[in-house]
Amino acid sequence: ACSKKTGCTGVTKTATKKYRLGKQETTEVKKGMQAYKKGSGVVTYKKHAWTQISDKVLSGQGKTAYKTYKKAMIACAKNAKCKGVNKDSDKYYVATGGHLTTSSGKATYVKGEDYTPYFTYDSTVWYYNEGYKTAGDVDFGTTSFTTRNAAMYKCARNPICYSVHYTSKKYHLRTGKKVTDKESDNAWVYGKSTVVWTKVYLPSAPACGNPAPATS
Repeated sequence: ACSKKTGCTGVTKTATKKYRLGKQETTEVKKGMQAYKKGSGVVTYKKHAWTQISDKVLSGQGKTAYKTYKKAMIACAKNAKCKGVNKDSDKYYVATGGHLTTSSGKATYVKGEDYTPYFTYDSTVWYYNEGYKTAGDVDFGTTSFTTRNAAMYKCARNPICYSVHYTSKKYHLRTGKKVTDKESDNAWVYGKSTVVWTKVYLPSAPACGNPAPATS
């Protein structure tokens, strides 16, 4: 409705789980409510959805310049007061103000609610975490894959595998689901699955016994 309505600046999710159209350029913090600004695109990074708005900037721009929007978003995500990231002359700045002003040639990324992208592959839901890593080696870290899908296939059939971690141009099976910051790495966390375990991929060692498969 907002995309078709002249003058609509965004949508607000109220405390009663209803949505209403907005007419103001500014945003303010209210408990139990969430604002979604109308923009030209959306970027998902660092567990947030960022609304990209051309020819606008947020107030309260910081002095530290970042070379990429992702580096600025990392800083913004760690700052509870940060409202978004401004792009100015191919540099990016954290902004703590909620007021939008017109500024030709510039742009802003408004930080939205928590969001982790996900998709289904091989009858399994995977949560994608760009710029994160997971821990805990499967097969003592001796097994790696050259493609994401091959790693996901094996992980979905291993009862102790809960994520796939991409680092150093390889995909690794991990036992951990908790993600931690690691720029240039990526992690896919195992969600719901209808895959039937046909084989448990564990290393064979005289001193190690295979654990019993987990039950749902």
